[in-house]
Amino acid sequence: MTTYNWTIANLERETDTGGVGTGFVPFDQLTEADVLAWVHASEDKDEMEAKLATQIEDQKAPKTAVGTLWQKRAEMVAKCRSAVARLAQYKVADGRPEITEEQPTGEYDEEGNEITETVVVQTAIDPVEPTVEQPVYDDEGNQTGTETVTNPLIVADEAERAAAQAVIDQTPQEVKDFE
Repeated sequence: MTTYNWTIANLERETDTGGVGTGFVPFDQLTEADVLAWVHASEDKDEMEAKLATQIEDQKAPKTAVGTLWQKRAEMVAKCRSAVARLAQYKVADGRPEITEEQPTGEYDEEGNEITETVVVQTAIDPVEPTVEQPVYDDEGNQTGTETVTNPLIVADEAERAAAQAVIDQTPQEVKDFE
């Protein structure tokens, strides 16, 4: 059974007299219980709560949906592509190696052989430290020491990767094949 907590978030009053309601109750003497009693007297409380319960259930398990199959498929394809792209990024815990390749310079040596040069096509990125020190505070806000924790960059990277993998795992094969 759902419990409803009724509250009054806002109230309109006469600024010149300070009165509220048709019975003129001074604003500074009102309680939330007084106003709730007025609301419940003017509206059927049980009926209002039944309507709210229906609205909540409809939000949890909608009986209708808006959109087209091709829009839904396009959204799934876009989410899957984004997830694949996220997983293709390097892991911050591992870093990324430098990659070089030989590329022609457009020049030739005296024997007619093409001259090449080594070009960096991907710069190296060092891995982040696996752990970091973070301060520990007491109840008064004074630092009492430090503790070693997993690097937050690694934690975030792993969480993003797990979320991306979950998207891929939940994507129907026919959508993956559409790629």
